[in-house]
Amino acid sequence: MAGPDVPRVALLRLRALVQFRDRWQGTVAAVEVDEDWEALNLIVARGIWRWITAVKLPFSALLSWSEQQVRFDCTSRQAFAREITPIAAPARPLSRLTPLSVPAARLKGLLIDIASRRVTDVIIKRGSEKNRVPVGDVSFDGKTLRVPEHGWELRLYLSDVELAEMASEAIRQDRVLTGEERHHLAIDVSGGTVTLKGNVRTKQTRDRLAAQVRRLPGVAAVRFEVADDIDLELAIGQAIERAGIQRNAEVYARSALGQVSLFGYAPSVEAAEDIVRAVCRVPGVRGVTNRIDVRTATTAAR
Repeated sequence: MAGPDVPRVALLRLRALVQFRDRWQGTVAAVEVDEDWEALNLIVARGIWRWITAVKLPFSALLSWSEQQVRFDCTSRQAFAREITPIAAPARPLSRLTPLSVPAARLKGLLIDIASRRVTDVIIKRGSEKNRVPVGDVSFDGKTLRVPEHGWELRLYLSDVELAEMASEAIRQDRVLTGEERHHLAIDVSGGTVTLKGNVRTKQTRDRLAAQVRRLPGVAAVRFEVADDIDLELAIGQAIERAGIQRNAEVYARSALGQVSLFGYAPSVEAAEDIVRAVCRVPGVRGVTNRIDVRTATTAAR
């Protein structure tokens, strides 16, 4: 049911607020990246006008980051006293002042893979519209960040919250889904990747949902982990067969939005319990009701 693994990325917004262990102080002024687009250092600035103080901190000191904030694993005193040593390596700073080849545009932020700390996309803003551009499609011309524009359509960028709201609204407006099916669907969005999980009754409903989610503007990728009852019953039968516990048993399953009832017979209580455990491991199963009869070989013969 699950799609291929995708990088879990998060937006680091330029001018996001900075939280240290002791207080909130400063904003993100720039990010330094190497030639492989790995984030090395973060430049944090505090103050206004001529009284601005900036400090360079290693990206490894970050606990987390999001569109709203970044969190450091140090105190503000340690940071601005320069007790935290930044990465000393050739790097290129990226900030809102970085000139772009696209007219009337500015750099808004960077999508960064949480595990590898590598930038996957740059986010640029023109007017009220935000676009995401993969780093493989951009290059530097001196200090100017060159973004392909002519003959190439910039992809719309929406925040994870905006995408989640849009996907939820699409599900609410679907006239074929029953209220019970809507209740058993869940949406998660990370870095533009929409993951839809849950259960529906038919394959046709599942396929239509997948098409709707993929058509949403601003979606970078889709992970579709929705099970329909018919395919789930087939998957359960295959799981029981692979487990090799149906030689002296005859069991079949009925699924109602992932709530599975098992019928038939097994030669012992232990065999019935083994079958239940195998069924619980099938993706899409939310619960199991055991209605399996226990029959000995003599009882079965009679």
